Amino acid sequence: MAPHPSLKPQSFLRQIVRAALPMGEGILLDPFMGSGSTIAAAAACGLESIGIEKNHEYFLLAVKAIPLLAKYEPGENNGNGKKA
Repeated sequence: MAPHPSLKPQSFLRQIVRAALPMGEGILLDPFMGSGSTIAAAAACGLESIGIEKNHEYFLLAVKAIPLLAKYEPGENNGNGKKA
């Protein structure tokens, strides 16, 4: 969905962000936001988050990718975010 070398599957990241804030309270901080996949996972889970990215190109990529990734519904997949 976003051309970034370290894009992680949304199903995995959503599990991670829920584990990071198990009570659904607090703010998730991603100091190396990249394409925004962790921030999108937090948004999809209804959690607040802050992303920081110093690379302007990745920041612009994240601005476009976060809303798309947050809407994505993983379903069953083969581990890389694509349905088998």
